[in-house]
Amino acid sequence: MTGLLHEKEFTRSSFVKGGGALIVGFSLFGSALAGKAGAANTPNVQPDVTQVDSWLSINADNTVSMYPGKYEFGQGTWTGYRQIVAEELDVPVTSIMIPLWDSGSAHPFPNLGANTGSNGTANGGPPLRQAAAEARRALLGLASAQMGVPAANLTVSDGVVSGGGKTVKYSDLLGGKLFNTTVAGLTASATGVTAANIAPVKAFAQYKVVGTRVPRFDIPDQVTGKATYIQNVRIPGMLHGRPVRPRGQANVMALGPEGGPSSYTLLSVDESSISHLPDVQIVRKGNFLGVVAPLEYNAIQAAAQLKAVWSESNTLPGSGNLFSSLRNTPTRDAVILSYGNVDAAIASAAKVVSATYEFPFQMHGPIGPPAAVADIRPTSGTVFVGGQDSWGFRAAVAQVTGLPATSIRMVHFDQSSTFNPGPLMSIPADAAIMSQAVGKPVRVQWMRWDAHGYTPFGPPNIADIRGGLDANGKLVAYDYTSWIGNSSNNPVDGSVQVALTVPADPTSGSSTRGAPERLPGLTIANPASGGARVETFSTGDQYFPNIPNRRVTGKSLPSILKVASLRAPSCMQPAWCSESMMDELAHAANTDALAFRQGQTTHSGWLNVLNSVAAAANWKSRVSASVLSDERHVTGRGIAIAGENHANDDVPAGVVAEVQVDRKTGTIVVQHVYGAQDSGTVVNPASAENQISGMLVRGTSRALLEGATFSKQRLTALDWVTYPILRFKDHPNVTTIVISHSDETVDTTGSQVGLAGPRYRGVGESIEAVVPAAIGNAVFDATGVRFRQIPLTPAKVRLGLAAAGRLYKA
Repeated sequence: MTGLLHEKEFTRSSFVKGGGALIVGFSLFGSALAGKAGAANTPNVQPDVTQVDSWLSINADNTVSMYPGKYEFGQGTWTGYRQIVAEELDVPVTSIMIPLWDSGSAHPFPNLGANTGSNGTANGGPPLRQAAAEARRALLGLASAQMGVPAANLTVSDGVVSGGGKTVKYSDLLGGKLFNTTVAGLTASATGVTAANIAPVKAFAQYKVVGTRVPRFDIPDQVTGKATYIQNVRIPGMLHGRPVRPRGQANVMALGPEGGPSSYTLLSVDESSISHLPDVQIVRKGNFLGVVAPLEYNAIQAAAQLKAVWSESNTLPGSGNLFSSLRNTPTRDAVILSYGNVDAAIASAAKVVSATYEFPFQMHGPIGPPAAVADIRPTSGTVFVGGQDSWGFRAAVAQVTGLPATSIRMVHFDQSSTFNPGPLMSIPADAAIMSQAVGKPVRVQWMRWDAHGYTPFGPPNIADIRGGLDANGKLVAYDYTSWIGNSSNNPVDGSVQVALTVPADPTSGSSTRGAPERLPGLTIANPASGGARVETFSTGDQYFPNIPNRRVTGKSLPSILKVASLRAPSCMQPAWCSESMMDELAHAANTDALAFRQGQTTHSGWLNVLNSVAAAANWKSRVSASVLSDERHVTGRGIAIAGENHANDDVPAGVVAEVQVDRKTGTIVVQHVYGAQDSGTVVNPASAENQISGMLVRGTSRALLEGATFSKQRLTALDWVTYPILRFKDHPNVTTIVISHSDETVDTTGSQVGLAGPRYRGVGESIEAVVPAAIGNAVFDATGVRFRQIPLTPAKVRLGLAAAGRLYKA
């Protein structure tokens, strides 16, 4: 604390700095920004994260304005942030306000990167927690000086400091002024030096808000229609635009016969084909083609009717040949981990089980139509966006317009179904290109074939697995070989089309992200120049070190479609493969599937999720598929454990699925899914349950229905018929088990952001990876037939049942 703490002031009116009228269904700036104080930063420049003022401000009415470094896009992250800050500051959680995210305001939000990897709380929570702790210490110092009472003798409740028979509100100490002090822990993490005199954060025993079920702050406005979504943003003079691209992406790594990108090399345009549509402008820049019109319907019609000739390339294998093509594609190989003598143990095993499992491309796209509005002027621009990374969108817009990034103002709104890969989606770039070309604001909303056709996908996977059992049914050897597409080939369409170089390394993303808690010294580092990628976390790490001989071999191959980190990236694939094999090994050992897994692991985290989910599902011990029925409709249950490693932490998860299979039609109905997940310190159990519930349902969709189809030329899954997802009427019942260790802590070396405190393992990805294997294992229990390729469609199930003589024919 210094005497300069409250000497630097700023005005409330500076908050709406940036100009430009905005028209939405409700009073946006009046409700979101009025009366909120903020630090005077240069607009469109990321604030200094080592300053308390970049994160928090105390307002004249004793409320708190908070500026998170991560976004809210449906998970309840900002409600959790409010809880964390309320806990450390001793203010009511309802008194914490978050203004509109606007890089052009006088108080831009800090940049902690995109919301990915389930890192919203794990990475975004600690800086806010530490900033709040520093703020509280500073406020107590001011109160001590004003009240003449030592800070150690002061208490705080609801933003009111008490001591020595006196009281003073936070706002009387600092309302509308700057803290002008640093967040010592962030300063230390930035420099690598141990921080001196870092403000202490509260211990678990002192928590009153964290760990409680605070209602979500965002949902009421969404339910009542008060919230403004990006799709509803309108600005004066705005035109409507649509990009024009071939229906469906082609091979992203290939060139067309003319030498340009095979997805969208534009050969010719017949402008007369839309001459009958009034007031339509055609925008062409390199291979980019778009249409702009005052009326949105005319833009839609123009995009549909404009005749253009595109290059075509027969370089895709066709989705029916996907898995054979993966095996025939040159790969970069590496032994990811190896211990014991796998080959010798397999040779001497009493029983060996070998199988191949396959996983397709699955769509990483939004359900709602993505939209953006861009107003690009000669020297600056404003872009209204939704999604996961507005600072990242700013960089993409700067790239396609040629303007300095600091001249681009980004304003962030909620977006329907925002689970999409942030700047990898081209909507803001599309809008910016068209706005710059016509000199007016342009709103772009993708059509369904745009969103399906040019979204990235989760990569496909093949795994060959061998498991060896001894005479007592103990797993003594495990050999896992994986072919998986990498997650780096995700060009921003607009950037590529306007002839900007976008690096696309077909073999980057090379690493091993194993289980650091259980594999110290065993995980081999694989640099990009010579390694291969496979997530070992779900390839048997669950049972380490009890498997005495184990090998994981990765074969990394270039992707043929745009790929990105789809939820539980590169973890659902090995979870499907490995946990299906574990079920096969349990059956070969004539052992109950739960008991077999219990016998392979001594790790408390895995046993906890395994036993918790089994208890919730009232698991009864028996060998899978040992009680088969000849009825048309048969039922079964399956279990699996897997997950993801993210934010420096393992997130174990366990799932039990109960299914009914129609042996005549091949239709699988998932009746109930139970899910247990260990997420360390859980800030809000209700939000965690909501996340787990969503992942159980979405995992069911991916297990039963989802897989991209494509011809030799282009993607053909362009709508909800050709790429179906689970419908509301078909969703399973779900039971969620949130395993919280509220007293679990992490030191500075174990923290992703270098701040000691509660250990937020992450909630939003891990358990989805487990669902397909649990469902597949349940189908085997019901039918006695093992299916090894996702999705488990009725046609696929009928073929499998027929081949095994289990098809119902009565």
